Amino acid sequence: MINNSSNVTKPNDRKRRHKKTAIIFIALTSIFLTSCSKGGAIDKLIYKLLEWVDESQKERYKIDENANYTEPEREHFDYHIQRENNTLSITESAEKDSIDFELRISDESYGFYHYYVWLKNAGKGTVYLKAFEYNHNELLRTGDTDIQIDTMHNGMIKCGPRFFVISDDFCVDDYLAKFELWYKPENSSKTQKLVTKTYKVSGFID
Repeated sequence: MINNSSNVTKPNDRKRRHKKTAIIFIALTSIFLTSCSKGGAIDKLIYKLLEWVDESQKERYKIDENANYTEPEREHFDYHIQRENNTLSITESAEKDSIDFELRISDESYGFYHYYVWLKNAGKGTVYLKAFEYNHNELLRTGDTDIQIDTMHNGMIKCGPRFFVISDDFCVDDYLAKFELWYKPENSSKTQKLVTKTYKVSGFID
């Protein structure tokens, strides 16, 4: 389920940009290698170039401390439970009185998350998340986040946990991501955005 908005940077676009950075890096290294023969200078250049790439990544994805964001709580689940995703349940809930969702950290490793969603008078259909890097609205890869609602419900229900992995290809420890909760009714192509929230996250670099 992909947002096709023209102002969204898709994963393939991001990969092309990083490929360009890598080409520049290799070109600069090659130029230096052909013009330098002093011992130790090559190592210094490589270190400086890697440092430059690291700093440019940190600056691009720097966290805006004025942004309204939340740091997800940690709720550990065994890896095998996460892999099977077999703890998802739908129950009546009085914890909240309006539609909402909460992101949680599932594991010590980067990128492993799960979420709970609260729905009111939910009909049959599917709820799911879309995630975007906050600074540049880059679409993040989260895999399948669908939660199926198979029966009609009156009042508030709580669904979850639904496990997923945020995969990225930029090397920063933490950054902000905007998460949108969407609903798609059964037997309909019409979708509805329900809630938007910003979280501080870290991705799994693949």
